Amino acid sequence: MLPKAPYPVVFLRSAGAKDTKLSVALKLQAQDLNTTSYLSFGDPAALGIDYWDAFRLEPMSETWLELFSLSPENPKIPLVINNLPLPSGEQGMNISLFVDGQLRGQGLSGSYILSWEIPAAWPPDWELSLHDHSRQLAVSMHEQSSYSFEHRSSVTRALKDSRPLIYKAPRPITRIDPGSLTRSSTELPPYTIRVSKAGKALEYIAPQPKLLTNYPNPFTGVSRVRFSLPKADKAALRVYNAQGLLVALLADAEFPEGISELEWNAGALPAGLYFIRFSSGGVLQTNKAIIKN
Repeated sequence: MLPKAPYPVVFLRSAGAKDTKLSVALKLQAQDLNTTSYLSFGDPAALGIDYWDAFRLEPMSETWLELFSLSPENPKIPLVINNLPLPSGEQGMNISLFVDGQLRGQGLSGSYILSWEIPAAWPPDWELSLHDHSRQLAVSMHEQSSYSFEHRSSVTRALKDSRPLIYKAPRPITRIDPGSLTRSSTELPPYTIRVSKAGKALEYIAPQPKLLTNYPNPFTGVSRVRFSLPKADKAALRVYNAQGLLVALLADAEFPEGISELEWNAGALPAGLYFIRFSSGGVLQTNKAIIKN
């Protein structure tokens, strides 16, 4: 019996071994710079960090582009290879995507192009879409192969000294703790790649629960109240009058990911100003509604 290795071991497969993973290549371009990241789907994989992930490294020069994603179960560690299982059942997946750039020590703002390649063997019952949260826009990644956008960078990571460095380790080199390379888990991503069930109309989904404008508004009798959830979660909708009294409980239950729509029958309420209060996943939001005569 071979002794257990104190570190991860990579075994080379035979030339005839079948690769069951699906790799989606993401390429970012700005001016004359480009960089590539990957989303890998299939087994073995985990929603958290696994051996097939690759961490984003800090740039070593004053000119660079960065493109990385976050693991759905560990949304702190930037990855340039994000290895994930394909979704199962009806629940989809949200993958946060970040971009930035620097040119000669200054933040690189201007036109960026994100392009992608989806493998021919991609399962037809799942669809990929790109969601731009600044423009509140959703793009089918099957109908388009690229997306152009304007990016404003405020990052400056200029090197302090251009002279070569001779590094002398003050202590023995040890394995890096991935937690030291994390991002804030409260930072909302500028873009999200969604893996969702095929056959549904493509609609923009915000990165956190969001109450949408009810329609019609103003209204008489019935209005439709809509909200979006990035993942299945509990949501509550309550209606208050101008005096702060609860006049209607529209919902307090579990809802699927995506956009849900409820009917508010306000025929018994007098005309006036009302407030629709939405709560889900720690998000509280209030919209005004007007019942007219």
